[in-house]
Amino acid sequence: MRIYGTLPVLALISSFASAQTSFLPEERDRITQFWKEPSRLATVVPESANKQGLFVVRQSPEGSFWLWNFNKLRGLGKVPPTQTAPIVPVTSPGIQPGSAKAWETWLQAKQKFDEYQSALAANEENRLGGFPTVPQVESPDPGPAPADLVAFAGEPPRFFEPARPNEFRIVFHDAEYRYVDNVTVPKQYAYYRFRQGVRAAGKPVKGMPDDELNSLFEKAGISPKMCKTMRAVSLLEGGFESVNTYDTGYLSVGVIQFAALSEGGGSLGAVLAKMEMESPTAFQEHFRNFGIDVSDSGKIQVFDTDQQQELEGLDAVLRIIEDKRLTAVFQRAGDRSEEFRISQLKVAYERYYPANDVLLLNTTKGPIQGTVAEVFRTDAGIATLMDRKVNTGGLGNLTALLTQLAEKVGATKLADLATYEYELTEAMQYRHNFLNDASLEKPAEPKVRTLPSRGNNGRFGRTGVRKGR
Repeated sequence: MRIYGTLPVLALISSFASAQTSFLPEERDRITQFWKEPSRLATVVPESANKQGLFVVRQSPEGSFWLWNFNKLRGLGKVPPTQTAPIVPVTSPGIQPGSAKAWETWLQAKQKFDEYQSALAANEENRLGGFPTVPQVESPDPGPAPADLVAFAGEPPRFFEPARPNEFRIVFHDAEYRYVDNVTVPKQYAYYRFRQGVRAAGKPVKGMPDDELNSLFEKAGISPKMCKTMRAVSLLEGGFESVNTYDTGYLSVGVIQFAALSEGGGSLGAVLAKMEMESPTAFQEHFRNFGIDVSDSGKIQVFDTDQQQELEGLDAVLRIIEDKRLTAVFQRAGDRSEEFRISQLKVAYERYYPANDVLLLNTTKGPIQGTVAEVFRTDAGIATLMDRKVNTGGLGNLTALLTQLAEKVGATKLADLATYEYELTEAMQYRHNFLNDASLEKPAEPKVRTLPSRGNNGRFGRTGVRKGR
């Protein structure tokens, strides 16, 4: 929480004692006047409606959440968003052997049926409104869910629904941004939460001129070697101005999708706090002037001009998801503020660059302690761990894997395990195989394997949740 401008001492004391102290009255008036101009926001029919209809089929948030809970109950941890959850045996009272395969067969049929039914409903709405309809192939009703599946994970909801997307156009004095809600996601996506959420990928980091990007890393105090690794990982997320408000991150922004999460702060709050502390003038220009601030505890704050009230934490984030004008503030900052970009890079390095993370292995020969860099010495190895840490908040089962390996080869220090970096990197792979990235230095491939191949390794090291993003 910050106080800007000049106030008498008693007024300052009163402000700090109040629950609504972030924005001064004159600031509220100025922000309200800016956003009340009619040209600032327009809600229109998406151009795509002329080809695919005004109503379309989308995954339901309820169905997505059911899939998330189903995966959790099966002990799958966080399945990468780009992958389909594997079929795994389920051992639980009342569950028959082979049920997992039968459940998967029914779920696939149920999803196809729900999609078909939703398409029929969307076609009827489009026909009545004079919009195009889309031919459909009939999909049969699979009938009720297996009783043991319902007992295990609850009654499955409708996985798809007819939806009417809206396009939002937000105009600043120097930029315009557009969003469409009811976004498309993969059919097995377990992280979709907000129908009104939107996304904007921004300009990919890989498309930025090298001299511009290297200058940003230099100003952030990040070495060229670290820069190469971080660039490789950031390509999996988005540009500095990317925005996402439809999934479990709640509000995710920037090169590695810094997320506010349900707490309303998260790593995105840390980025805002760093920018405000190190570049207060730029923070005022790009955030506070439009009604967005951050508290001393890292919680996001907004001034809701519609209700003339200040919100903090989760309430503030939900307002940003709902009010696309506030969503656009983040995209504009990533697009136009060098200070915001530098703050992103600094927090990315501080929170997710894993080389200096401390590891403690409790072996039968005694504890072994050291840092990640003692084992993972190449760009590909560090990028693999950073990718996992960015997306899950931690390093999964790395400690368990290293402990098992140390016992097997008789290691007495972490450096003894560096010989096995290639296999360890394979085992810790999450969303991307950085061993195939020609731009990265990689460890030597072993002639004789010490660890099981990834195919036999199952889900080793793939657990984790999206903490701290």
